[in-house]
Parts: sequence; structure tokens; C-alpha cells
Amino acid sequence: MNTVSNISISTRKTTILTGLILALLLPAGLITFASLGWLNKITFEIGYWAIAFTLIAYALLIEQKSFSSLGFRKLSFKGLLWGIGLGLLLLIVFPVASVLIKLVGLEVSQENAKALAGMPVYSLFLLALRAAVTEEILYRSYPIERLIAVTGSKAVAAAVPLLVFIVSHLSWGLGHLLFVTLAGGILTAFYLWKRNIWINIIGHFFVDFVVFMLLPLFIAKS
Repeated sequence: MNTVSNISISTRKTTILTGLILALLLPAGLITFASLGWLNKITFEIGYWAIAFTLIAYALLIEQKSFSSLGFRKLSFKGLLWGIGLGLLLLIVFPVASVLIKLVGLEVSQENAKALAGMPVYSLFLLALRAAVTEEILYRSYPIERLIAVTGSKAVAAAVPLLVFIVSHLSWGLGHLLFVTLAGGILTAFYLWKRNIWINIIGHFFVDFVVFMLLPLFIAKS
């Protein structure tokens, strides 16, 4: 009986490990290929969506888990407000990080900034939407839920995907990593608190929408 139980536990851990590789390492490969010039912007965006949807299918069909195991829980009006509040909190972090970046003298990749400035509005909208949905699934809900299940430690479950999330933005320069670290830490803490990925997605989209779309339009008019 114990042997059967041990095999079952081992199989479960292997299944979760496979899911974690899918969630955390495949995006890293995608980013590497893009940085080497092997993927264009459209292929990169499609690739991120494909990984996220594959992970969802993996959780539902292979792990035989529910959507709630991915943090997709009912979103109430109060939850919507929490999401907007999270977005506002992240917006406060943005100017604070900008000041710290200048004080420390860190660099921000001008190449990526120029690339964003040259993108049409609809592309920026799709970029913000993709980042909010896929990154919250790949770097927050799935790995956090599965690492808690395997290790029993919320600290480990928070630290591992957060570190991968930070490293995935390395091409933006060390300066941008400061903002990513602060924002990623807040998003991670919020998910551990609420355990509802919709709130994270709303907050993430809100800040990206403002920073990528509204601020450039405001600056251009001024």
C-alpha cells in the first residue's frame, strides 16, 4: 500500500515539475530566441499566448485540475475594484522606481523604449493584454499554486517564479529591473493574498495600459 502511495506521490511531483518547466522555462527560451533575432514581434507574441494556453490545457487535461487550481476564481465587483486598486498601486511604484533609477545611476534600455514608442496604439493594447494575461498565469498563478502544493512553503512558491520573472526582463536594462522587481513583488504578494488571478490580470493590464498607451499620448500632446 505504501509503495503504491509513494509511486502516486512521485508521479504527481513529476507532473507538476513538467508543468513548472512549461510555465517558467519555455518563456525563457522564447525570449532568448527573440533576443537572437530568430523571432519577429508577431511570432513572439503568438508564442507567449501559445505557451499560456498550452499550460492551461495541461492543467485541465493532464493534471486533471480545475480552472480554480490556476487561480481562475469568481470575480466579484469587489474583486474588480481590488484589481483597479492594484493597478493604481503599481502606478505609484513607477515614478518611485524612476527616481531611484536616476539616483542609483542605473541604465534603461533605450532600444526597447524606442521600439514601444514606434508601435501603433492597437499593438500597444495587444501587448499590454498579452503581458497581463500570460505573465500572470505563467509567473504567478500556476507556479505559485504548484510550488505550494509540492513544497508547502509560500516563501519558496513566491521567490522562484518572481526571480524568473525578473530575469525575463533583463534585456530592458538594469534600471527597468528595479521597477520589475518592485512590481513583480507586489503582484506576487497580491496573488498570495487574494489567490484570484483575475485581480492580478486587471492590475497588471491597468498599469501597462497607462504606461504604454496613455502616458506616451499625453507626453506627445504636451
